Amino acid sequence: SRARAASARAPARPRAAADFGEIVIRAHDQKVSSGGMDAMTSVLLGVCALGKIVRDTPNLRGEAEQRLRHALANLGDPACVELRAEIRIVTTVA
Repeated sequence: SRARAASARAPARPRAAADFGEIVIRAHDQKVSSGGMDAMTSVLLGVCALGKIVRDTPNLRGEAEQRLRHALANLGDPACVELRAEIRIVTTVA
């Protein structure tokens, strides 16, 4: 994807700018949760790109919430909704 391609190029600039001897980027992907369906829906409608869209266009909130709940329900247990977070841990040595 475009974001992955950009992040793959990112270490070259900091290394040159800060003269790091070594930069290690390690994937640490894991499931994250804010709790059940209501909690996760509330968090996702308040942050990230979806949150910005519904803040900027409040008339879309009802439909966005309905579609979000449907998508989250398809992930499994509504008592503990989990999403996969793609985390990168960056370690540098000068």
